[in-house]
Amino acid sequence: MSTQISSGSNPSAEPASKPKKGFTKGVSGNPAGRPKGSRNRATLLAEAFLDDHCEEILEKVLQLALEGDRAVLKLLLERMLPPRRGRLIQFELSKTETAEQISTAYDEVMAAVADSIITIEDATDISRLLDGKLKALEMTELAAEMRDIKQHLRIR
Repeated sequence: MSTQISSGSNPSAEPASKPKKGFTKGVSGNPAGRPKGSRNRATLLAEAFLDDHCEEILEKVLQLALEGDRAVLKLLLERMLPPRRGRLIQFELSKTETAEQISTAYDEVMAAVADSIITIEDATDISRLLDGKLKALEMTELAAEMRDIKQHLRIR
C-alpha cells in the first residue's frame, strides 16, 4: 500500500489514504469499551467502607441529630420524609359535560383557592384537567359538525 505525500505546493491537497475524521454513521460507542453495568473502583471502595462501618456511621448521625445539628436533621428528614407528590385532595366540582359547565367549574376552582380549600398548585392541576376536557368537547363538537356537513353535501 503506498501513501501519497504532499510536497507542500498545494496545502489544500490531502493524502489519498488519510482516514476520514469524525464518526461513522450507524456506529456508536466503543465496542471494546467499558462493559455495561461495570462500576468505578472508587464507588466500590466507598460501598465496602460503608458496609463495614454502617452501624457506627448511623449511630453518629443519630447522635448529631439528637444534639440538634440542623444540617443532619434536615438530611434525615429529607431522606425519611421525601416531598409528597400526587396527594389526594377533597374538593367538590360540579359537572363538566358542556363548555358552560366547565366555565362554572373554573369559577369553583378559583373560589376554592380564595377560600384556602385547595392550593394554587392544586388549582393549576385541576385547571389543566378542565382544559383537556374542554378541548375534548370541542373536538367532539367539530367532528359532529363535519359529519353533518358531509351528510348535507351527499344529499345534494
